[in-house]
Amino acid sequence: MFHVSSGTRPEEEQDVEIVSSQLALEMSQTPEVQELAQQMIDDHTMAGRK
Repeated sequence: MFHVSSGTRPEEEQDVEIVSSQLALEMSQTPEVQELAQQMIDDHTMAGRK
C-alpha cells in the first residue's frame, strides 16, 4: 500500500486509496483480494462524499 505523507488533504488520501485499490482489483486473480479491493473502493468513495 502507498504511504501518504502527513500534511496531505484527506481527499488526496482517499484518492490514493481508491487508485491503489483499483489497481489491485484489476491485477489480482485472487477472489479474496478482488473482494477486499472492491470494498476499499466502495468505502473510500463513500467517505469522500461525506
